[in-house]
Amino acid sequence: GAISTLKKDTVSVVVKDPLGGAAARASVALGASVPQLLFYEESLLQGTKYERAYTTSYALSSEEATLRAESYYVPMSGGVPFYEWQFGGKAVDPDPTNSALITLRQEQPGAGEGELACTATGSTGATARASMKILFGQGIIRF
Repeated sequence: GAISTLKKDTVSVVVKDPLGGAAARASVALGASVPQLLFYEESLLQGTKYERAYTTSYALSSEEATLRAESYYVPMSGGVPFYEWQFGGKAVDPDPTNSALITLRQEQPGAGEGELACTATGSTGATARASMKILFGQGIIRF
């Protein structure tokens, strides 16, 4: 099995009566979650479509689609994660203004699939990685 180095913090609360005596106390252990990365479709008109996360595959249904990688539980000490993308095992450039976004374009007729992968790195060096198949039916994907 894997070794987890994610620490747990305990939060305790003590409620005192007006004379300084303890009236009630409770504590709960808060465990860290394993970093996770999910993919969402991005729309110019609607923004990020958070109602559906893509985890195993995405069918390119038009000539162009933009996807967003969203990291969860990546430890941060400020700022936002940096995202690195790969398609078919080769590094590809994300959106120049937001590394969490990548635009896929189909430029030639044809059908096939390829693997899209992304790694999010937080300011503490912690990472989350995910990959999924991109299915296309009419052409070659370009970034």
